[in-house]
Amino acid sequence: AYCTEHKDWIETTRICAVKIQARWRSYHIRRKKLDAAATTIQALMRGWWVRLRLFRHNAAVTIQRHVCGMLCRKELVRLNESVCTMQRLVRGGIARKFVRAKRQHLHTVAVVIQHFWRKYKLSLREFEVREEEARRVAKGRVAVYCQRYYRGWQGRLKAQEKRSEYMHSWQRNESATKIQAHVRVMLAKQKANSIRQGRLMMMHEAATTIRKVYLGHITRRRYLLLKQEFASHTDAIVVIQRYVRGYLIRNSMYNTAVKQEENLWAAIEIQRMWRGYAGRLSWEVRYEQVWSREVAAALLQKWVRGW
Repeated sequence: AYCTEHKDWIETTRICAVKIQARWRSYHIRRKKLDAAATTIQALMRGWWVRLRLFRHNAAVTIQRHVCGMLCRKELVRLNESVCTMQRLVRGGIARKFVRAKRQHLHTVAVVIQHFWRKYKLSLREFEVREEEARRVAKGRVAVYCQRYYRGWQGRLKAQEKRSEYMHSWQRNESATKIQAHVRVMLAKQKANSIRQGRLMMMHEAATTIRKVYLGHITRRRYLLLKQEFASHTDAIVVIQRYVRGYLIRNSMYNTAVKQEENLWAAIEIQRMWRGYAGRLSWEVRYEQVWSREVAAALLQKWVRGW
């Protein structure tokens, strides 16, 4: 029914989509040709620019190498003289400081040894006096401890007898009390459980009946309201469906176009990075060849002149 009522709109939408696809494909083909031409021009310009930069770089490197060598040798001579002077002064100062510290350390060690030796002799005399006093005090303490232990032993025997009599009578009374308490608790629990079970069964049945009636009333009322709402908004629901479907189709077409554009841009970026890497690699190989020839020539000149 929906397709029959909106046949014209659906046909118009299909024709628009076909035209959009045709325009996009023609634009994509033209863009590919233009990109290919731009890529060729970029490759030629970059090759010319790299060769020019390589020539200028080699000339600058040769000049820099000679100038830097002269400056480095001059600076090295100056630094060697300065370092020798600094080492001589620093080593002399360190040696004098070490001698003064060693002399002070030996004096301090001698004073400390004398101090501890005198203290040790004094402590030996004090230790002998304290030992004598401790032996005298220990004899009196041992006598007191013997009397206390004997009297405590006699008192503990008597207390043990009294404690045994008391514990026997207390255990008998406590056992009788516990038996009575357990029996009374058991009887009370049985009676309380029977009353509680009856009350719980009655309350469960009442709560189930109330909940059943209330849920039935709520469900019927919601169903009637929902039915009335759907009956009064049929046209609005159809319009919402139309707009949502149109939005989904347009969004899908837009996402497809964006994805193709991103893929094209990514391919161009990959080509640019790869060509840059290949150019740098080629430049490094050529630079290595030139440098190797220069080093070999320098070695040959050195050997020939030395010979």
